[in-house]
Amino acid sequence: MRIRQQSGLSLMETLLVLALLAVVMSWAVPQYQNHLRRGQRQLAKLSLMQTAQWLERAAATQGAYPSPPQVPPALLQVSGGTYQIQLQTDAAANTFALQAVPQASQAPDACGVLTLNHLGEQGVQHASLSAKECWSR
Repeated sequence: MRIRQQSGLSLMETLLVLALLAVVMSWAVPQYQNHLRRGQRQLAKLSLMQTAQWLERAAATQGAYPSPPQVPPALLQVSGGTYQIQLQTDAAANTFALQAVPQASQAPDACGVLTLNHLGEQGVQHASLSAKECWSR
């Protein structure tokens, strides 16, 4: 008599593989989402810096920071739509404050709202991490 060899996986082996896959995915998916959020945060910081540079150049030529309606709308947008740039200016004090407010999938980001002002001070609001951690990462 010939012994026939079984091929394939048993039910227990299949369940074990699925359980291991679930454990790996429960770790990998949040790590991937955090990686994507860090990338979007970098774009928001870049947009804040570019807008601040534009405001400084405009102030150098006009003598004062322009009001929000005078700023090109493209400067107040972050590619991907994950942040909205908000600008507040004070003509009397000749100051400005920029905020990058997270939108949609970026809302749970640990850095919250990124801020930048006319003095170059970088900060955060509604964040679980410090400004130094958020701006250096």
